[in-house]
Amino acid sequence: MPDPPTLYLCEVDKEILGALPAIDITLTRKFNDIDQITFQVPREYTDLYGTVILTPLYEKIEALRLIYIENFGYFEIQEPAIEKDAVTEYKECTAYSLQYELTKKRLKSFYINQYNGEDIEGVELWNIDHSKSLLHLCLEKFPQWNIGNVDAGIRKHMRSFEIDEQDVYSFLTKDVADTFGCVFVFDTITNTIEVYAEDNIGEDTSIYISYENLANTVSVNYNADDIVTSLTILGDDGLDVRNLNMGQDSVLDLSYYHTPEWMGQELCDAWNAYLDKFDSRKKEYSDLADQVDTKYLEVYELKNRKPAPGAEEADWTKYGREALLRKIKSLETTNLFKCDLGWSVTDNPNYQQYKEEFDKLNAAKEELGKRINEIEAVEQAIRQLLKQMNEIASEVHWKNNLTQDQQKKITRFIREDTWQDSNFVVTDHDSPADEQKTRNELLVYGKKYLSKISRPQLTFSMDMSNIFALKEFKPLAGRFDVGNYIHVTLREDYSFLVRLLQYTISFDNPSEFSCEFGNAMRSKSEFDNHSDLLDQAVTSGKTVADWKSYWQKSADKITDIDKMIKDGLDTAITSIHSTTNRNDITIDENGIHLRMIEEDGSYSKCEAVLTGNKLIYSDNNMETAKTGLGEFEVDGQKFYGLMAEAVLSGYVGASHLVANEISNGDKFTVSTDGDVTAKSIKILGGEITWDEVNLPDNMATKDEIPKVPSYIKSTKITATTIESPTIIGGHLLIKNSSGTVSSEITSDGKLTATGAAISGNLTATGGTIGGWNISSDSISSHDVFISSNTSKHAFAAGGHNPDGSDALTRIGHNGQLYTQDAIINGNTETAAKCIIYNSDRTYRTDMFGGGFHIYKSDDTEQDIVTKANTDSIVVKNFKKSSQMRSDYLSVTDGDDGTETIIRADGPEIKSVSTIKYNITPEQNLLKDVLDTDIYSFQFKSNLARNNASAHYGFVIGENYNTSPKILNRDSNKINMYSALGVLWGGVKELAAKVTALEEKLNQITNSQIQTQPNETPTTNQEVN
Repeated sequence: MPDPPTLYLCEVDKEILGALPAIDITLTRKFNDIDQITFQVPREYTDLYGTVILTPLYEKIEALRLIYIENFGYFEIQEPAIEKDAVTEYKECTAYSLQYELTKKRLKSFYINQYNGEDIEGVELWNIDHSKSLLHLCLEKFPQWNIGNVDAGIRKHMRSFEIDEQDVYSFLTKDVADTFGCVFVFDTITNTIEVYAEDNIGEDTSIYISYENLANTVSVNYNADDIVTSLTILGDDGLDVRNLNMGQDSVLDLSYYHTPEWMGQELCDAWNAYLDKFDSRKKEYSDLADQVDTKYLEVYELKNRKPAPGAEEADWTKYGREALLRKIKSLETTNLFKCDLGWSVTDNPNYQQYKEEFDKLNAAKEELGKRINEIEAVEQAIRQLLKQMNEIASEVHWKNNLTQDQQKKITRFIREDTWQDSNFVVTDHDSPADEQKTRNELLVYGKKYLSKISRPQLTFSMDMSNIFALKEFKPLAGRFDVGNYIHVTLREDYSFLVRLLQYTISFDNPSEFSCEFGNAMRSKSEFDNHSDLLDQAVTSGKTVADWKSYWQKSADKITDIDKMIKDGLDTAITSIHSTTNRNDITIDENGIHLRMIEEDGSYSKCEAVLTGNKLIYSDNNMETAKTGLGEFEVDGQKFYGLMAEAVLSGYVGASHLVANEISNGDKFTVSTDGDVTAKSIKILGGEITWDEVNLPDNMATKDEIPKVPSYIKSTKITATTIESPTIIGGHLLIKNSSGTVSSEITSDGKLTATGAAISGNLTATGGTIGGWNISSDSISSHDVFISSNTSKHAFAAGGHNPDGSDALTRIGHNGQLYTQDAIINGNTETAAKCIIYNSDRTYRTDMFGGGFHIYKSDDTEQDIVTKANTDSIVVKNFKKSSQMRSDYLSVTDGDDGTETIIRADGPEIKSVSTIKYNITPEQNLLKDVLDTDIYSFQFKSNLARNNASAHYGFVIGENYNTSPKILNRDSNKINMYSALGVLWGGVKELAAKVTALEEKLNQITNSQIQTQPNETPTTNQEVN
């Protein structure tokens, strides 16, 4: 029995107060749940000398303090119970693993990606911008917890949430885990939360348990009521997947029962035929669905079309239905107002302006009618396409492909349910393409969920020998952890690969050891991957002393190396420099570019590029490669290997060696013709043989081949053609066709030849080449390894392990690269040293020492380009461009000459007359100012973060008064430039009225005090 662990009592901040003399320690480790430990602490204990000692920390054992157990982590004490009799007193304690504290704070009014003005928008599961990272937003009330590794495959996924009130732990481990298909692992020692995709958690421990070694009793159970084979998949607000599922509202998965043993041969064959027919019509149905999507995009464009900035306002052909409705409403309001002012009367001086706007209104209404007709025509085409899709859907429905008797039997296997994930949301903010993407993601996730519940969900419970008490299992004890896989054999032909869900160990009673598993393999021949088992995990009640959330997966943390491999490289361009700033590395979606900066600041001619499956070295801007490591094609065959001008090694192993010439100076040469020239050859053991088909001309049969002198001991030499071999005086002479001796083997074992060639395979499994050691599957030199063994890294440097596991730089056989430190050299901005293309070479990135350019490969004029250097970033789209510098941001439209510059002291908008047309003085702007109300308000998103600061300004919406003249094009934002202009004009009108009133007041005053003719004006005192 292993020694019981030492329990340390800690303050809530993990400060250790001291060790506890705990007894009756029982630990329960759980997968996807909160671990639990129970123990007793006596008030007094007797030491080795019989002295009764009062437990020093007895009174401090209280709820909320922590228990630390080495290698297991921290646990939070619940309210301890005091047990006392006439003789003894002790505290009975239960403690939960520290993530339990996440259940004690709640998310309130937590709205994510609802796009309703009350939420936080654009939130991904993980984002470097914490304000857009769901995980960081959830933990705002827990600054002591950090986010660690998050699988790269799920980082950028987005879902919608609407949480009125819920605790943080259950939201993460249920809502987030369910909808993203992920698993949370809590490290209570470092207070780190890591998130893994469901398929990336747990490892095969290679531990085998059977009645012959460890198992005492095993029980296997499952509930038939939990099996579902037909699932209706829904998102929020009834979002369905019909148009992606042949028009059927439910997805069927009978794969578990689709065997002759379950269905019988006749039904099994009929179901096979149905599935084949279903698959055969998928392409046709998908093409029609794509056409429908295209038509919906046309409808979307006809409804939401907007004119380009600066376009003529009255060109109604540039407006969609919604924009026309808004314009017509605005024009009608203005028209009605001017009618009230009397402008509609023909003799009014403003009648012509009224008439022009009235005609504009009628033209807009006429265009609106056209737009409605266009929309109806496209919608009619959509209805025709949908009719064809419905006909296909009816034809491939299983009810129309089976006989009555077959339908009766197949329905016995169909068990229906509805699955809805309200976090898949389509908002008004989404385009038809966005909606279709959401539907696709919903269908994929729904099918994945159905594949798990469409077969028995087996659970295992087992009483077994205490694995931790057996010295034979000590090397594997660390891998016997919850979340990992164990092999359980019930009988010779019936075994399972099961995940360890829970184990309980009593450190005072070795026999009290039990485990619970979930299956991932149904039998030796039938794979049944239940990778998450989230819905099968056991949850306890929500009591004060024992509140738990939903089961959640855990496993040993992956290493930093695994994290790099799984996360991959961010597709955004990344630059890395060494501390000396001599090494330059550029990483983007096309690979890694390595260069070195010379002393004068220029880039070295030597550089390297690492792509998906190749590492290339060059010294001429990558026009030609000097050395390559990765996948190459030679004579129509593809190989993974090294291609270089020279390879220096102590040992080279190869199954096939091809070269124009193999030489070691003048000592040994194999020419392109196959001639071998050597100063001496030693052949130890074996024999020399010739192919009888190609015997030399002076030999009729193999028996006439001269015997090899006894001093030539060879393993085996085989030649298909040897001309005129002669043995003279103990020497073997080989003459060419002209009679000249071309090769000679002397009595001391030396080989001389004027020309020689070796054909066939040359294999080396030992030795060295140029300082490289050769083994059966690799070559190595000091801390550099190149291996053909797929269980090792293909290339590794900077480590000592032959498999490359500790190397600072390593490349897997799948082409993935990890490096701890890299140097990438480049050139000046005017002579780009790094050019990177995407896979089809449609886009190009030029990397420079001082920046980069990104543009389409065929865009020679670079009309659409992104440029960045040390002092600015420029994005250009034909004549439109934006530039960001350290002191300002500018946006320019070359079509109309408009330009806006934003500096620290405020925005600057280009407003010269040369870039404007149709310039007309505006009137009655004071009315717009007076008709626009100013409100105080608070943003709902700030309230959710307990930020209740007030703001003052405009409010757009029904029953709120805001002039349309200060709204932007889509009428949901304020155009501050227009707002300032309206306010300025209104102030001028008000000033004019004030001036007029002042003049009128002066006239009245002057008329009252005007004196009579020939009289002296009185003074104020006399008047008073």
